[in-house]
Amino acid sequence: MKRSFPNLKICLLVGIGGGVPSEKNDIQLGDVVVSHPEGDSTGVIQYDLGKTLNNNEFVRKGFLRSPPRFIMTAISDLKSDPDKARYPLQACLESIATRHPEYGYPGYQFDPILAANAERNSSSSGDGYKEEEIPRKKAQASKLQPRTHPKVHYVLIASGNRVIKSEQVRDKLASQYSILCFEMEAAGIMNACSCLVIRGICDYSDSQKNDIWQEYAAATAAAHAKLLLSYARIPKKS
Repeated sequence: MKRSFPNLKICLLVGIGGGVPSEKNDIQLGDVVVSHPEGDSTGVIQYDLGKTLNNNEFVRKGFLRSPPRFIMTAISDLKSDPDKARYPLQACLESIATRHPEYGYPGYQFDPILAANAERNSSSSGDGYKEEEIPRKKAQASKLQPRTHPKVHYVLIASGNRVIKSEQVRDKLASQYSILCFEMEAAGIMNACSCLVIRGICDYSDSQKNDIWQEYAAATAAAHAKLLLSYARIPKKS
């Protein structure tokens, strides 16, 4: 691809991912997570590439490329004033939902954590969450309140070659690496070119995975990618 497009400046990896809920991080289904460098990380860590020591401690190895400076400058502009992103993002999502209703907001009653927080159940015959599935979410719900607009998080993203469907595995990795999102594509691409990862959260990386939020999460990620590019001052070819 780089041979065909020699002026390619950046690759945006836009799609869906699994979130990591906690009392500290107000992350909800439909939110957007953008990879952001922290410490010695470039914004994405490959959590399953490394070696196991004699004491069974797993040590990561390898290094992924950082996003270019111009896109990080655009992110800084958006982070400086959250309202810069909120209103254009919401307008874009409303436009998408008008043309394609299947990409609209599903409703907080289909978010298992928010459903637990509101103590609202959905029928076991529908696509919602059964009554017996909700109580175990209450500890995570805490003070979370439903919101109909996505929140954008600029944090570390974990990439690997397996789907995370265990709360225990999710929480262990999240605690170890301070990550807020899991996905499965970035690590393989970021070694080849400079990338920024943008993911809409469609599940909580646990056993309650389903397809209810995938379309809306994809829309929120795409809408934010469009907004971010409008702020990017892409350097001209020298």
